[in-house]
Amino acid sequence: LRRLCIHVDAINGNYYLREFLHQHVLAESLRRNHGVQLVWLQFEEPQKDTIDFRFADMLAHTIWERIEVEHLMSWLSTLGGGFSALGEQFERCAKTAGKISLQQLKIGLRLGDPFLQTRCKLYYSISLIQRGQLRMAKHLIREQYQFASKNIEK
Repeated sequence: LRRLCIHVDAINGNYYLREFLHQHVLAESLRRNHGVQLVWLQFEEPQKDTIDFRFADMLAHTIWERIEVEHLMSWLSTLGGGFSALGEQFERCAKTAGKISLQQLKIGLRLGDPFLQTRCKLYYSISLIQRGQLRMAKHLIREQYQFASKNIEK
């Protein structure tokens, strides 16, 4: 069994490994021309650390987006709570609180957070109750209760 041992730092080794796995022509050439049957990559620590700027930019964008969404959710919650309080007296305010809850639900769906989605649906059910749509609110609340019973947040 003839093998080719390559000493490479871990960062470049990742690229070497990917090329060896995908380049069948290279593997065939090594086998035919040099009799190599096994390529052995020995990883060593890199001499200097490198920064993956592309990944750092993607991560910064994702974190910033999450911060902005959390900020938006807090504003919508404050606004929705105010309209909900007024919704006890004025139906127009109850409708507005319901619209705000639906906007929050859209954000929850975008984030993929099922617990946030459940909270938004409960907020919307309060709006339904204030507007006299009790049957729809009852079904919505029962669905959220079933979800909460199955998925206890830790």
